[in-house]
Amino acid sequence: PSVSREMASVCSSCTSRGGRGALSLSLLLMMMVMVMMTMQNRSPMLNVVFEDGGESAADVKQQSSTRKRKRTVDDVNILPMPESNDPLASKRGEGAVKLKNDNNDIRNTSEKHWMEEIFRARDRAGLVGPKACKDVHFGTIERGKTRGNHRHRGKAETFAVFGNANGIVRVERETGGGYTDYSFSRGERVLVSSPRGLGHAVTNSDEKDGVMVIVACSDEAHDDDGDGMNDYQIWDDL
Repeated sequence: PSVSREMASVCSSCTSRGGRGALSLSLLLMMMVMVMMTMQNRSPMLNVVFEDGGESAADVKQQSSTRKRKRTVDDVNILPMPESNDPLASKRGEGAVKLKNDNNDIRNTSEKHWMEEIFRARDRAGLVGPKACKDVHFGTIERGKTRGNHRHRGKAETFAVFGNANGIVRVERETGGGYTDYSFSRGERVLVSSPRGLGHAVTNSDEKDGVMVIVACSDEAHDDDGDGMNDYQIWDDL
């Protein structure tokens, strides 16, 4: 209504001056203003969101400002990494714990000069995993990336994670298909064990460019699911 009154006022002014050219120009300008106002009201505000959540990504998306940045995991449900044993472990023996220097091992002299045995650490924590390693693999996890997010129905696996990065470990539980998310910080060492049929995942959640190292032991040789005994991408939010 206010726009219509302004248009009428302009038209009246132009007519009284007897200028058809001025009238046509005024109407054109007013129509342009109305179109711009309509587009502004209907178009959402846009945010630039980096693909990997960082500040240095080259590829970006434009999303409505009302949408939230997708989180890797639900922050509310992340628990601190257990110190010596996993209180949520079932009788199957799945779980994750934080590793500390074994003062009885002469190979450990400081947090910067340490050595650990996977089997001894696992047994000390009361976890269950492979009794022997038929496959030992190691690698890195860069910021924003996840290793695992799968379950091996034909083999058990125990692995250690450490490095200059914050991280999140997910352990699938025996009961109800549930899981637990545990967080750990830069410089901390973590041991994770998954009996056959239970899944796991490790995510590098570091806000900087910290890199994570993973060393894993399985009681069966690696197989690119040729035997159909692996379930991949078992959690959609990772």
